[in-house]
Amino acid sequence: MGIVGYLSFKNSQRAVNDIADQLMGEVSNRIEQNLRTYLQTGHQINQSKLDALKLGFVNIKDLPAWEKYLWRQVQLYPYINFTSIANRNGEYRAGEKKSDGTLLINASGPSTKFNFSSYNTNDSGDRTKLAATIKNFDIRQNSLYKDASLAGKPTWSSINVSLLEPTLLVSALQPVYNNQKQLDGVLITALRLDSIGQFLNSLKIGKSGQTFIIERKGTLLATSTPEKPFRNKNGKKQQFQVKESSDIVTQSTAKYLESHFQDLQQITQSQLIHFEINGKQQFLKVMPNAGNRTTILLCLAALAVATAIGICTSRWITKPILKLKDAAIDLSQGQFDRAVKLDRSDELGVLATAFNSMAAQLQASFSALENKNTELQRLDKLKDEFLANTSHELRTPLNGIIGIAESLIDGATGKLPETTNFNLALIASSGKRLASLINDILDFSQLKHKTLELQTKSVNLREIVFVILKLCQPLVGTKKLQLINSVAPELPPIAADENRLEQILYNLIGNAIKFTESGTVEISAALITSHEESSPNPQLAITVSDTGIGIPENKLERIFESFEQADGSTAREYGGTGLGLAVAKKLVELHGGKISVSSSVGVGSQFIFTLPVSESQPEISSKQPGLTEGEGILSAPELEPESSLVNSTFSAKNELIEEGEKIKVLVVDDEPINIQVITNNLALENYAIAQAIDGPQALNLIESGFKPDLILLDVMMPQMTGYEV
Repeated sequence: MGIVGYLSFKNSQRAVNDIADQLMGEVSNRIEQNLRTYLQTGHQINQSKLDALKLGFVNIKDLPAWEKYLWRQVQLYPYINFTSIANRNGEYRAGEKKSDGTLLINASGPSTKFNFSSYNTNDSGDRTKLAATIKNFDIRQNSLYKDASLAGKPTWSSINVSLLEPTLLVSALQPVYNNQKQLDGVLITALRLDSIGQFLNSLKIGKSGQTFIIERKGTLLATSTPEKPFRNKNGKKQQFQVKESSDIVTQSTAKYLESHFQDLQQITQSQLIHFEINGKQQFLKVMPNAGNRTTILLCLAALAVATAIGICTSRWITKPILKLKDAAIDLSQGQFDRAVKLDRSDELGVLATAFNSMAAQLQASFSALENKNTELQRLDKLKDEFLANTSHELRTPLNGIIGIAESLIDGATGKLPETTNFNLALIASSGKRLASLINDILDFSQLKHKTLELQTKSVNLREIVFVILKLCQPLVGTKKLQLINSVAPELPPIAADENRLEQILYNLIGNAIKFTESGTVEISAALITSHEESSPNPQLAITVSDTGIGIPENKLERIFESFEQADGSTAREYGGTGLGLAVAKKLVELHGGKISVSSSVGVGSQFIFTLPVSESQPEISSKQPGLTEGEGILSAPELEPESSLVNSTFSAKNELIEEGEKIKVLVVDDEPINIQVITNNLALENYAIAQAIDGPQALNLIESGFKPDLILLDVMMPQMTGYEV
């Protein structure tokens, strides 16, 4: 039994040693990786400043221009205390971040009479009030400047205490030389050693494990304990020897190292050491940090027996935790029926029961969510169908209103008084606005659901702009406004859906006219070649600029959102729903382009969008002259109250004109207003019009002997469709 007990003890002791070695190996690897990142940061920051100098972005003689650059740089790296630059004239600038997050700009040199001045800053990096002053500070006399000058290459400073707060710093130094190999200045980046201490403190090495970092000469740099690596002596902060530490484990470890190695310079590789503190066995790992002047010491203070018990205990705890972990992973992958079976009444058993309950609740919630999602998809489909059907029903009478009004203005029933024409034009204009709104709502719905398809072809931009400016001319009204087509005729065609391009331009130009009382609305374009991988092909940048009211800067980001306008007063004064720009943006993006806006209140706005250049030429190219100014004002008009659409209908019999010279046209439509629009427009020319309200009536008319030259058939009619007729 004695031999068996001895072997069991030896095996347990070996297992404890292996576990301790493995634990400290993992911790030391984490520290080494963190230190490597930490120490590389300083020289990387200096290199970025040196690159900026070499590329000519900044000048080493003009240090005030560096202030905001350094102020911003110090915010990007959590480990650094300050980043600075000094030139040969003694001018010095630094951006500094204190431990409480306060951001400072420090300055000294001839401009401050060689007084070190530290300023608080605002959110933009501008100096505000003076925070601190140190008399007679010439950076050229400072050890940081001298060490960099002597080294002649990137190097490290010695450890020093910050000028403005109690923290130890180590600085990365980079001398700067001109073309004549003369020293022009020094770049400095100071790293906070308390950041390493905070990292060390976050490591868990058993219940009593510690880590600390010392210089080879024996001074403490950082520790995972609350102890500070410096002490106050005669009002000054000074480092101390690690063997003088107030922490018993740190102090005992340091004394053991001193007696064991005599000189810390002898430590050239990682070593695992066993020693005792007050009769209790300790594990110590010593690891030198290559390439620097520090040595990392890891100490795990735990009794061997306690560690062995801990291993068994950890296994008893770890096994159910691993089960919970596996179940949690399965749950995250959608396996909601996963359950954890633990026959325990302790905290882990309670946790397993709670986990199973949570899984059941999640399964119920996701089932309910799936049902809701299905219902939402059904309602969304119904909404789309409602929009499509409603838009058709709205468009039919709207087109009739517009058509009747415009035909009356053209003289379908004879010459009308100017007042009547004016009112009719108002009706037509209002109808077009409402039709445009319906189109925007439908397009927005299609774009949102990504169901809108483009019919892309090669299009000449100049001709399209000419047409849209003609269409927009009535919107000018009585404004002193010029519409200018500045698109050069030699520009290549673009690949676009012609109808959607017209819609984009109509929305942007209409918007510009709406918000511009006088001046110009100008459309121009320029060829651009992008070097981005996303759009390697050349594009046209099309600009719609105006001299209107402009858009406040704080509203520019939201201007392309649906149902958005600059503010409520804009909507009240100028009207509109705020859908036009949202639709235009989505249409541009659907073409593979981008849209942006720049504006100044009271000066005007510029909307710029890009479209790809076509690789082919348009099938038909009709070069239109550029539109340089408004060609007139469309008088807007409305029907008088006495007018009646019903009174203006005609019978088929009355419309049968037997003149052999006239072209006979049969119009078949179940909407009387559509018949009237066609009748009014064709009656002005050499046509004889006959009407029928459905298919059977049209067939009866033809069977009775009427032989039309042309039949205009509505497709959707009661009793018989147009195709059946």
